[in-house]
Amino acid sequence: MDERTVQAGLVMTTMAGVLGTMYWLGKQFGDAPAASALKDNEQVQYQRLTEVGYKILDNKIVDINTEKPFVWKGAKNFDTVSHLVTEEIQSILRTTLEEHFITSGGKKTNFFCSKDWKTKKQMVLLIQASGKERAGVWSRKLLLSHSIDHGSMLAYVDAIKAHGCSVIIANPNLDNKNSQSLEHLVEIYDKYICDSGVESLAILGFGSGGKACVNLLQERLSIMNILKAVAFVHSLHTIDPNTAPEVVDFLKKSSKNWVPSEKPLNHVVHDPMSFASGCRWVSGGHTESTQCLHTAMGEICKFFHRSFSEDF
Repeated sequence: MDERTVQAGLVMTTMAGVLGTMYWLGKQFGDAPAASALKDNEQVQYQRLTEVGYKILDNKIVDINTEKPFVWKGAKNFDTVSHLVTEEIQSILRTTLEEHFITSGGKKTNFFCSKDWKTKKQMVLLIQASGKERAGVWSRKLLLSHSIDHGSMLAYVDAIKAHGCSVIIANPNLDNKNSQSLEHLVEIYDKYICDSGVESLAILGFGSGGKACVNLLQERLSIMNILKAVAFVHSLHTIDPNTAPEVVDFLKKSSKNWVPSEKPLNHVVHDPMSFASGCRWVSGGHTESTQCLHTAMGEICKFFHRSFSEDF
């Protein structure tokens, strides 16, 4: 396969992903724009979800009076409600995890660590995709249209802790700049992961979080001393001649990319882009990328557990 074929595959795959997201938004909420209506520095005037007429019931966002599911009322309303739900998610995380702060790109950013992050031998680092999603949230759309279990990282945190591992939830999106996302992850690695007692590390990168993960490996090759597995979910990262041989070799042997597919969960997916990504592609058990995080969670946790078990 020549380089032009690979590049063409990347363009087509990226365009398909963008169009798919726009189509999904239209189906769920009407013909709505995918872009956020709130600027990064715009303050949300409401403090609680109930102030905008919604509440959490049975892990779902429902109307406070009728208890019916969330209804699209425009982009700004979507941003406001999803922001407040994110605040609720982070409030829940504060009850079981530690909230820490670092400065990246001149901005103070919060992220979360399990309370045993300094003593556990095994750790999982969670990295979400780019956009308006913040620490603890995989997808704002799924939070509002499906459930907290689908759209947040809470289920992953519970599963990871149940397997006896510590967890760190990164928050690389506060400025939405690739350089500062990398700076954020590097600082977490330098000041937290390296300062912990971890001997075995696994990373889960969703969407552009997969690219951020590969950039971290490139920037800190010493991470290979403890890294045992990387799980990607619909990641469109690529490798090239500038990718360190250690990274290329690791991705080939110890990573998988769970991608949207009509094939049964975990079945091999043959795609030109799998060659460019340098890792195995398998079905995420759903045709929507964000849904794959939910449907493939059990397989991802097993993948990590098996990778850690090989050390003993």
